[in-house]
Amino acid sequence: WLAQGPLSDDQALLPGRYPAQNATTTYSGEWQFGELGADVVIPEGTSTSAESENRITVHFDGSAFAIPVRRDDYLAYLYVMVDGKPANALPRNREDEAFIILTSPERQPTLDLILVAKGLREGEHIAEIIHRPSNGDARWPIAGFAVGAAPDTDRYDRALMVCAVVGGLALLAALILSLRLPWNKLAAPSLPTFRHFLEWLLSLFASFVVLLGLLMTWGETVPSLLRRDQPALAITIVTAGIASLSPAFVITLAALGVLFVLIYNRPLLGLMLIIFWSAFFLSTLDLLFNAFAAVEVYFGLTAAAVIARGCVAWAKQHQHKTQTVPRLSLTRLDILVLAFAALGIISLSWAEFWSPAIRELRVVILEPAAFYFLIRMMRLERRDIVWLADTLLFTGAMIALVGLVLYFTGESVVDAEEGPRRLISVYGSPNGVGLYLGRCLPFALGYLLLSRRGSWRWLYGVGCGAVMLFAVVLSQSRGAILLGIPAAIVVIVIIRYGRRGLLPAALTLAAIGIVLIPLTLVLPRLADLFGDTTFFRKSLWYSSVQLIRERPLTGVGLDQFLYWYRSRYLLPEAWEEPNLSVPHNMLLNHWVSLGLFGVLAGIAFQGMFWRMIWRVRTRLTESDPLLLALMLGLAGSMADLLAHGLVDVGYFAINLAFVFFLLLALLQRLEQLSGMLDQNQE
Repeated sequence: WLAQGPLSDDQALLPGRYPAQNATTTYSGEWQFGELGADVVIPEGTSTSAESENRITVHFDGSAFAIPVRRDDYLAYLYVMVDGKPANALPRNREDEAFIILTSPERQPTLDLILVAKGLREGEHIAEIIHRPSNGDARWPIAGFAVGAAPDTDRYDRALMVCAVVGGLALLAALILSLRLPWNKLAAPSLPTFRHFLEWLLSLFASFVVLLGLLMTWGETVPSLLRRDQPALAITIVTAGIASLSPAFVITLAALGVLFVLIYNRPLLGLMLIIFWSAFFLSTLDLLFNAFAAVEVYFGLTAAAVIARGCVAWAKQHQHKTQTVPRLSLTRLDILVLAFAALGIISLSWAEFWSPAIRELRVVILEPAAFYFLIRMMRLERRDIVWLADTLLFTGAMIALVGLVLYFTGESVVDAEEGPRRLISVYGSPNGVGLYLGRCLPFALGYLLLSRRGSWRWLYGVGCGAVMLFAVVLSQSRGAILLGIPAAIVVIVIIRYGRRGLLPAALTLAAIGIVLIPLTLVLPRLADLFGDTTFFRKSLWYSSVQLIRERPLTGVGLDQFLYWYRSRYLLPEAWEEPNLSVPHNMLLNHWVSLGLFGVLAGIAFQGMFWRMIWRVRTRLTESDPLLLALMLGLAGSMADLLAHGLVDVGYFAINLAFVFFLLLALLQRLEQLSGMLDQNQE
């Protein structure tokens, strides 16, 4: 039917699908035709200028127009106008031209029906399709044309209305009849035998669980050993190292079994492992666990150990007949975390590419949120939350040390646009180093300000901070050096000293500016604020806004941006960087991933965080400098997220997501502890 063309002699295509060659379509320029459709011919030896064009003019009669397009792993563009105006169903470039990108989302050969125009008035229209050789060589892109018209649905709408009325009356009648039934004469069956059997099963299960708990603790020998920090840390580090480095599955499994026992007896060790390995999220364990990152394995191990502890506690209560009904006390922050996780699950309904969306949901939404609730369930003591902050600081120092070793050995670096090479550590981008270390450095500054000079914690903060700062400078991450770290310093100084901190904060910024002047001579990239990177970033933001305009409520879903960007929104002038997976702006990132409600959730998180910071600051005094230093580190880390997130990823990366929920959980527990301290002082 397609090969025979339209059924009538009309001068315009009527609603339906048509081949590339038909009576109402004219081609101008260099075109060739075949079974696949129409393709542009670029003669060998001829130079193409920006002004050269090949055009297709299509006359159609309908309210919508689409083009079946062959796309593949190449970059070329088609520009489309309808009735002399840019096609209204396509994104536009800065020249207000509507365009189609011929790159397929997954870089595989596809035949996609691209909607070009919709909502047109009734009558005849003219579509013009323009190919410019300067924007890439197409490969048989035009497979045909499609015309649509809005159907007449009046009769169906009336039928649906009648069905709704009849259904409502039937529901009302059923409700009235149900109210008149003799419900009071119904009695629940007596099942004492079943109840006694169930109680016997529960008692048997409780005895088994208590026995397992005794085996896990070895008669309180293991807990007493792990209460001391040094043996606990040493055993955990050695066992985790064996699990991570062992080439044999049996040894890895045995090490994980030992780790489970250790975490069962002291769950804090599991939290510390999660914090550490979340930074090395590219690492995996033995081949059996290659489908999961190492942090996911340790997270599952910790969650299982905590659940096992809860089961043993319940079993002991059941044996001694001292069961208490657990009270579910959720804070507003807890509810917001649950809503955020639910929004991530709901976003799957509009994600087109499910495999990356499900993985992103698992590793960036659900597991970090569950990590938050693990911390909440444990009701950590003062020493415990400080240990978690120390672990984050230690992890940042390890990322920096690994990066420095790889940098000076030349094994893992990237070349800067101009000047010396850039440090990337275990990440694929130097900016990844700046993003993560920017979250860790504020804790070093907090220890530096409030710990006693010369104490081990002061030296710990100075050492870790110096190593991380050196690594950030070598990464040449402008977002970290010019935005994130200065913002963290300013926020820490102002929160620490109040109004008296405004002058020191201004002097600090001036000092940073003075230091940057000679630094730019060694690292010219820092002085190039308006170079290629800035140009590509602005083009990326322009394309992201185009996407949001088309999908303002939902965005495109988790980890979908890469596929949509390079196949629909990539501007011709930004063709050199087509494989960007995030919009490099925290607000845009939330919007394209989770829609408008994702943006509102992000704003709500920030509002709750800074309100808690304010409350904790008013309660804590100089009498507890360690908790005050921890609070400053939390505030500075979130300030770095906001400032660096203006030009890069704010949340949607595995390591950054775990750190984000760690900050929330630690601050909430710190608020509870500060409240208890405040009551004790009163």
